[in-house]
Amino acid sequence: MQLITKIQKISKIKAAWKKIEDEYIHKDYSIPLQRSLVIQQNYDQFKEKIIKEGKYQTIGQYFKEERLKPIFYQNNQNNIQNNFAILVNDFPYDIQPLQHFVFWVKPGLEHIYTVERARQICEQYFQNVIRLEVFENPTILKSIPEIQHYQIFIQFKDESQIYQEEIEKQMQPKI
Repeated sequence: MQLITKIQKISKIKAAWKKIEDEYIHKDYSIPLQRSLVIQQNYDQFKEKIIKEGKYQTIGQYFKEERLKPIFYQNNQNNIQNNFAILVNDFPYDIQPLQHFVFWVKPGLEHIYTVERARQICEQYFQNVIRLEVFENPTILKSIPEIQHYQIFIQFKDESQIYQEEIEKQMQPKI
């Protein structure tokens, strides 16, 4: 990778983490995280379509029934129901090049899954991570307030970093 490209990538990563830190760590909601214009337009069109179809009055109702109910209420191979779901955010915040997931909590179990518990689960769930942060939006900023959920932001290691770590492990003296 060329030096300029690498510097630009590092700069983008730092800027994305700064946005997240300003909002979630420093609680500065004056400029909340937002979706890109295209993603926001797609999200607005999607919500409008769902509501126009008439089956659901809110995007939260749609999401609970269509996306989460199959995960929460259908038994998996071990005959165990899932109490949470980690899904890629279909309409992510504009925080490139970070990845944006959402940790959804099964209704009725909100008292069990705190931000810290969600973070612990995510740290076990995701591999090859440089940095992972889990936050809850304030109610006023939630687009789906009916279902408890947490935002997950991740910077994954790229293939060259993973490869380098594997080489270093192999070079370690065996005791």
